[in-house]
Amino acid sequence: MGLIKDQHYAEEEISRWDQLTECEKKHRSDFDVKGKETEWIFRGQKDSMGGLRTTLEEAIGKIGIDTKELRAKYKCAEEFREEYDKKLNELLEKGLNGKSIHDIESGLIRKFQRQYHHYDLRSPRRDDVTEWLALMRHHGAPGRLLDWTYSFYVAVFFAIEEAEGDCAVWALDKRVIISKVLGRCGQASVLPSFLREYLSRDIDVLKSRTWKTVFSRSPIPFVFPLNPFRLNERLVIQQGDFLCPGDIRNTFEDNLAAVLPNASNGSAYKLFKYVVRLDVKARKEILQNLHRMNINRATLFPGLDGFAQSLKTLLVSPKNLLKDFESD
Repeated sequence: MGLIKDQHYAEEEISRWDQLTECEKKHRSDFDVKGKETEWIFRGQKDSMGGLRTTLEEAIGKIGIDTKELRAKYKCAEEFREEYDKKLNELLEKGLNGKSIHDIESGLIRKFQRQYHHYDLRSPRRDDVTEWLALMRHHGAPGRLLDWTYSFYVAVFFAIEEAEGDCAVWALDKRVIISKVLGRCGQASVLPSFLREYLSRDIDVLKSRTWKTVFSRSPIPFVFPLNPFRLNERLVIQQGDFLCPGDIRNTFEDNLAAVLPNASNGSAYKLFKYVVRLDVKARKEILQNLHRMNINRATLFPGLDGFAQSLKTLLVSPKNLLKDFESD
């Protein structure tokens, strides 16, 4: 079923820089309109029609779903996405070639662990699954973690930098997710008591037994913030955070929907989707403003590759290039 607009999240349209700054101010407060504590995290996506999907889901979908056939059959974007999600759910539930999705994930982690030392001798502990998953995500391997950021403007950059059409910035109140999973603030937990106790005692999931018990052996739809104890450089710079789905036999959106309040019953929205629709002038202005805030590829991705890729952003303000040229 996934996320349903006006039930699980509210959607708004944005087309100017001043509207983005107003959104940032709205989510900056530590308290909502009813005085309850909040903690917002954000995610930028270059395609506004794209769902919240993990790299593991995307990889499975590319192998098992004929998107060309679906696009020919469903011209409407909403119908295409609905049918794609349906087929993706079937794949995640059945697995591939007789192997369950849990077996596939375990195989990916084990393969990564066994060959990681060829590239870096500073390996995490073998039983620290959280750090291994974060490393896999960092280097582009398929995995169940979905990356978010505490910085609204970093999310905006990731949304619009390579967008060719409408893009999106998601905002989620992380605190309500934690309360729903752990049964805090008077909320009934989505987890049985024995799983809740495991997670409460090892909230950073530093022990493999916690991982296996909560996220593998007894899969239940939910999401939970998960970050390695040792933060790599990119996570620090990007102010990154991960959300981990509890049951990878279901999509990330199904897992997230299981812990979100139903706004159609009068509850406040805890998830927002900002559809960013920009003309050329507005996009240029936003990229220039983000660059002045020191948000670009060079700062977000340390190293030569990040610096080289950041030069594309400077094209929106050629005078920054000509200054160096004129001084030679």
